[in-house]
Amino acid sequence: MLLKDKVALVTGGGQGIGAGIARCLVREGAKVAVLDRATGPAKELVAEINSSGGSAESWEVDVTDYAAFDAVVDEIDKTWGSIDVLVNNAGVVVPPGPFMDSDPADWDHTLGVDFKGVLHGVKACVPRMQRAGGGAIVNIGSDSARFGEPGIAVYAGAKGAVNSVSKSLAKELASSGIRVNVITPGIIETPMIDLARSTPDGRAMIDATVATIPLSRMGTPREVGDVVVFLASELSSYLTGQSISVNGGMLMFG
Repeated sequence: MLLKDKVALVTGGGQGIGAGIARCLVREGAKVAVLDRATGPAKELVAEINSSGGSAESWEVDVTDYAAFDAVVDEIDKTWGSIDVLVNNAGVVVPPGPFMDSDPADWDHTLGVDFKGVLHGVKACVPRMQRAGGGAIVNIGSDSARFGEPGIAVYAGAKGAVNSVSKSLAKELASSGIRVNVITPGIIETPMIDLARSTPDGRAMIDATVATIPLSRMGTPREVGDVVVFLASELSSYLTGQSISVNGGMLMFG
C-alpha cells in the first residue's frame, strides 16, 4: 500500500470527485478525514469505507470559515496523531451564463470556497506537517483556468488563482519537506456537471466540450483519485509545483 497509516484530509469529500479521491486514498491504506458541509453524503461515504475495512471519519466544516477549519484540523490531528496529506477539493460553480449578468454575491461565494478555502486548508494543515517533517498538498484546480471558458469566468479565475498560489507555496514550503501540486480535471462525471447541465447554455457547453475529447468520454472521480494517490505518495517524491491535467487528452500543454 502506497499510503499505509498516513492521515489524509479531503475537503468536499462527501461526493463527486472528493468521494472518488477518498476511496482511492483509503484503498492505499490511508486514514481519511472527509470534510464537507453536506453531512449526509459524507457520513454515508464513511460508513461505506469503514464497512469495507477502511478507516475514515467525517467532519462538518465550511471551508470559508478559517477558525472552524482550523478547529477541525486540530481535532483530526489529536484523533489520529498527524496530518500527512491535504487534498483541497471543495469547490462550487454557479450555473453558467454571461459574466455581465452575474451577481457579485455569487462572485464572493465562488472565490470564498474555490480560492480562500484552499488558503484556509494550507494555513491550518502546514504547521502540523512541519512538526512531522513534511507532507503533501494536492489542490484541485480546473482546466478552465488554463485555457479560459466563457460563461464561468469567476470560477475559472478562482481556479487560476489556485494554480498560481500553489506554485508559490511549492517554493516556500519545499524546505519543510512539503510538496504542493495541482490537478486540473477536465470534464468529470459529478453532481457539478449535473448542475451545469441544468441550463441550456450549460448543457450546450458540456456537449461541445465532450465532443473535443480524444478519448471520447468524460472522466470518472476514480481517475482523478488515482492521480491524487500518485502525488500524495513517495512515487512523486521529486515532484512539486506542478499542474497535471486529467482530461482525456482534451487539452495538451507543452
